[in-house]
Amino acid sequence: MRDVQCYQNYAIAVRSAAQSDSEVETFRYVSGSWQSVGGGSADYCEGVPTKVKKHFRGTGYPGCS
Repeated sequence: MRDVQCYQNYAIAVRSAAQSDSEVETFRYVSGSWQSVGGGSADYCEGVPTKVKKHFRGTGYPGCS
């Protein structure tokens, strides 16, 4: 994981794989652990609150619309 950004109880990062394209993964911290909310090359902020999406867009993640 790289380019990790955290805001409130959410985090977003780029997940790289040697033989495939990079994807973005979004996480939520719940009950003491990080749980995946969504991922991919688009729509990776589906289900994330509007305020959090806006913050992540401002940090270079345009797919949080």
